This record gives sequence, structure tokens and C-alpha cells, in this order.
Amino acid sequence: MPVGFLSDSQARGYARFNGELTPDQLARYFHLDDADRAFVATHRGDHNRLGVAVQLGSLRMLGIFLEDPGQVPASALRFTARQLSLSDHEVRIPMKPAVDSETKAATHSNFIPAGIPI
Repeated sequence: MPVGFLSDSQARGYARFNGELTPDQLARYFHLDDADRAFVATHRGDHNRLGVAVQLGSLRMLGIFLEDPGQVPASALRFTARQLSLSDHEVRIPMKPAVDSETKAATHSNFIPAGIPI
């Protein structure tokens, strides 16, 4: 995405979380409704389900898929994990080797059903 019109500090902060999220932000962007839960449930493994759910919330809040889902604030990770009934020791998102961000975004966007609002 072109960011040439942004100042240097704005470009560095673009598509990134700036600290921990407020309870209102968590409820607005990371709440999983029934459609979200059904979509997340189609993925294998707790770590994958957590990663998909975190990406949904991140997409809603930032407007893009995170290149490194491990950079999500701990508050968002815990909030999302509680909705998936995951215990604290299960709250980890494994990282995979880097993929071209445009390819990744196109691939991820193909998996989101039309009924899930972003």
C-alpha cells in the first residue's frame, strides 16, 4: 500500500498496534460473533484457530492482515483466547517463514467468507 503521503512517523506506525488496547477496542474489533466462531472452528489446531481469530480482529481494526501476528498486543491475544476457551499456556501463535505480503494478503482474503464483516 502506498504510504508516500504520510510523514515518517505516520508511516512507521501504519498498520501496527500502538500499545495495549482498551476494553472498548477489544469489544469492538476482537469480539467473535457466531459467524466468526463458525469460521474459526473450521481450522485445525488451537494455535491456528487463535491465529485466524486474531487476524480477523486485526483486519477489522487496522484494515490489513498482520505480517507478524505475534505482534498483536497481549490484551488482544488474551481476549481472543478466552472466547475460544483456551488456557494461558495455549495462548501462542506460531510463526511461519515470511511470505510476500501481497501474496499473503490475497491468500488470506480468499479464506474469509462473505458473511463475516470486516
